[in-house]
Amino acid sequence: EAFGTLEIKEKININIDFPASVEKVHVVDGQRVKASDPLITLNLKDYKTEISNKQKELNIANLEIKQAKDNAFLDSANDPSMEKLENDLKNATGLYETALKEFKNQEILYSQGAISQYDLIQTQKNLDVKKKEVDDVSFSIESLKTNRQKELSKVDIQNEKSGTVKNEISLMNAKLNKPYIYGNDIICTVHNGIVYEIGYTAGDLVDSSKKMLSIMNLDTLYVEAEISEEF
Repeated sequence: EAFGTLEIKEKININIDFPASVEKVHVVDGQRVKASDPLITLNLKDYKTEISNKQKELNIANLEIKQAKDNAFLDSANDPSMEKLENDLKNATGLYETALKEFKNQEILYSQGAISQYDLIQTQKNLDVKKKEVDDVSFSIESLKTNRQKELSKVDIQNEKSGTVKNEISLMNAKLNKPYIYGNDIICTVHNGIVYEIGYTAGDLVDSSKKMLSIMNLDTLYVEAEISEEF
């Protein structure tokens, strides 16, 4: 004599782990369903708005990266501001060197009594002016380099921020990219199934710790038999 029980090999528990509410439940416990049948319709407006806001945040971060790169002038060889300052420094250095030679000549002439102390002082003042012009342009170059470096740091920060937001969007979309989610509907993923343990009704807020429902795949039905030793 043999005894047996019917068992189901595949039982699917469907959970939702993102903010949503139940708009409509299309099935009841024990109902037969087939592939693509809608089981529960969700209201995903808030979650999709959250994804949209994250995408806007990413777009802003990318614009800030572009702006920071433009300000940092990553191609320093073609930086017009730096090029102008370097030309100014070259000119200022040339004028300073000329003023220095003139001052040294004036010193010799003064030592020989050929010019007055006043003339020497005036030459010294001119030399000081030219030296200050060199120092001012040099300071401007260093300031520009510092500002460019700050902008480069901004690029690094914004790249990190952009990467973080991009990953967040990817994870959020991945939660929607499930075989049992089609549009706003939770659908059946087996060809021949029965739904059971439906945990929600219309209007309920989805709780990630509570499953939506379960599906038994009837195509995985089998008999577990017990056969007596006498048999």
